[in-house]
Amino acid sequence: MTTDYTKMATDKDKRIGWLRDLKVGDKVYVNEYGVNHIREVERITPTGRLTVNGLVYNPHGREGGSTSYTHSRLSEWTPEREADIEENKRRQVLISHIGRLSLRQLSTKALEQIVFLVEMDAENTAALERVTNS
Repeated sequence: MTTDYTKMATDKDKRIGWLRDLKVGDKVYVNEYGVNHIREVERITPTGRLTVNGLVYNPHGREGGSTSYTHSRLSEWTPEREADIEENKRRQVLISHIGRLSLRQLSTKALEQIVFLVEMDAENTAALERVTNS
């Protein structure tokens, strides 16, 4: 009688749902203490524990061994989530850059253009909300 060690190894795997399909090198969406990232799976144990960015997650995708009440958590990666993260990073860079500007040194014309752009964006956002909520 031969033993199928492959089957035995997968029987120990406690992962469920989309987590069960993950392989080393796959991307996952991670909320690490309130900050969202796209990371790669580095290791998967026979019981389904996953190592991502040096942190170990239980088979349900929740960070293990942390004494913090704000455990990080794994979610399924999607291109949309990755695009959202990239857009948020870009926004943070722009906001930081704008925050360092000395508005007092700008010309009146430049200040008027800034106000115009901000008001146009607010109007477009409000109009879009009205259309989508109808």
